[in-house]
Amino acid sequence: MKKLFFVSALILGLNSMVFSQNWFVGAGINLRFNKESEVINSYERERDYRTVSFSPEIGYKINKFDLGVNPIIQYNYSEYDYSENNSIIQKGTGWGIGLFSRYNFITFFDKLSILGRLDVNYIYSDTYSETTQPDNSIQKYEITDHKIGLGISPVIEFKLLKNLTLYSSIIGTIVGIDYLYSSISGDRDVERHSFTFILPSVHNISLTNFSLGFYVTF
Repeated sequence: MKKLFFVSALILGLNSMVFSQNWFVGAGINLRFNKESEVINSYERERDYRTVSFSPEIGYKINKFDLGVNPIIQYNYSEYDYSENNSIIQKGTGWGIGLFSRYNFITFFDKLSILGRLDVNYIYSDTYSETTQPDNSIQKYEITDHKIGLGISPVIEFKLLKNLTLYSSIIGTIVGIDYLYSSISGDRDVERHSFTFILPSVHNISLTNFSLGFYVTF
C-alpha cells in the first residue's frame, strides 16, 4: 500500500511539473567586440576581435530561480596588426552546451527586474589562422580549443507581455573562471593549457560585451 501511495504521489508530482506553467523557452545572442593595443619587445600590436554566440534555451522557474540548459553556436574573428609589418587573421566557429541559473533580486512595478545569472558551459571551437610575414609569405595554422567556463553576470529583464519577457546583460561577466586547452597544428604542433580569472573590477565593465534575449513561459 505504501509503495502504491509513493508511486501515485510521484506520478502526480511529475504530471504537475510537466504540465505546469513554469516552463519557458527562448533564445539569446551574445555580442563581443573590442580593439586593444599593447607593446611587446618594443613592437606595438593592435588586436581587433569579435565574437557572436547564439543560444536557444529551455528551463523551469522555481519561485525566484530560473534553471535551464542552452546549446551554444559561436563565430569568432580576430585580427592582429604589428608595427613590424606582419599580421594575423583568425576565423573560427564553435559549438557547445551550457547550464544556467537566474535569481531575481528585485522587481519594479511587476515589469522590470534585476537578476544575477550564473553560467557553466563547455565550448569546442575550430579556428583557422593565417600569419602574413614581413616578406609577404603566409603561414597557416589550425587551432582547436576546448573551453570550460563559469561566470556570473547581472541581467535586466522586462516583461513585455504576460508570457513574453525580454532580457539583457550589457556589461558581461563580472566574476568568473575559464579553463582553456588549445592544440595548434601547422608548421609546428603546440599544446597549451591556461586558466583565466575574472574578478570584480571597473576594468571588466565593458559596453562591448553584452547579450540580448527573450523567453516565453507556458
